[in-house]
Amino acid sequence: AEQGDVLALIEKAAAWLRRASDLEPSVSSRHRDLAGALVELGSAAARAGDVARALAAASESDEEYRRAVALEPSLPLPRLDLANRLLRTRRYEEAAAEFEQAGSALDELMTSSPGDANMGAWRTARVSSRENRAVALPSFTMFHMAFSSSVTGYIKIVTFSLSTSLASLLLT
Repeated sequence: AEQGDVLALIEKAAAWLRRASDLEPSVSSRHRDLAGALVELGSAAARAGDVARALAAASESDEEYRRAVALEPSLPLPRLDLANRLLRTRRYEEAAAEFEQAGSALDELMTSSPGDANMGAWRTARVSSRENRAVALPSFTMFHMAFSSSVTGYIKIVTFSLSTSLASLLLT
């Protein structure tokens, strides 16, 4: 299928999911499903060169993930979805905090329901949550170090350039 066809199909799916979340606004999974479709829509729009549509879909997907978390803050899956989105979009500090909260929610689930059939999936999600948090924290630190270093370097260049210009003016 051509990019335009794929984009139209994803847009149609997002519209149906948007309608479902409008009909059941208090159901967290409706917002999670819509957010996932919007992430796909944003990716398809970006591949098609439609930057405005890609940015709009990305923004709306973030809002939907946050709605899902707000509706059921004690559930780990909406938090994991949001945390992964934040990690993919390089918002490391926020991602680390969401991974931490998701891990706590998973710990609570595993403690309160030790014989649950989903225990294996929860353990896997907990390990993934720890690993992703471990990725997010150094990335956040490295980003700030690189940014700080870049700003410092820029300031040094500007200062040197200004002092050189000033010196040449004074010498002439």
